Amino acid sequence: MEQFISVLELIGAWLLFGAPLLQSVTELYEELDKREKLVQKINDYNSRKTIKSISFWWWLFPPIKIILEKKKIKKIKKLTDSHLSKETKNKLHRLSVKANGWAGVTSGGWLVAVSTTWNFAQSMNLSIFYWIVIIFFGSYASIFAVIREFRHRAT
Repeated sequence: MEQFISVLELIGAWLLFGAPLLQSVTELYEELDKREKLVQKINDYNSRKTIKSISFWWWLFPPIKIILEKKKIKKIKKLTDSHLSKETKNKLHRLSVKANGWAGVTSGGWLVAVSTTWNFAQSMNLSIFYWIVIIFFGSYASIFAVIREFRHRAT
């Protein structure tokens, strides 16, 4: 029964990483989508500034992908803020805060999952190699689930 409970803890810990990761990316893309629509409208009138898309392949290195997307949003903010009403700015700011909050929850979930994986590996008498393999598998299973969900945005 202890092994069964250890497996449940392991699955639960990785779900506590994967679900907030999906929510964080959802919020990030929602803000990005709204900002890109504004940029498109602005570009229709002014074609001097364009903002490049970030390749979806960066999801193979999630922290880099998120940093690049946040830099893109920062550039878009500079371009769009002067064209927005205060109400729209506030709505986009709240969306940004939500995305950042979910990113924090995701990071905490990943740390809990790593710790729980260690406890699981210890209880099953697994070597550090298997602990690392489980962490790698758990991390990328969650990331690939996000990729599958957002594959239509691949550029």
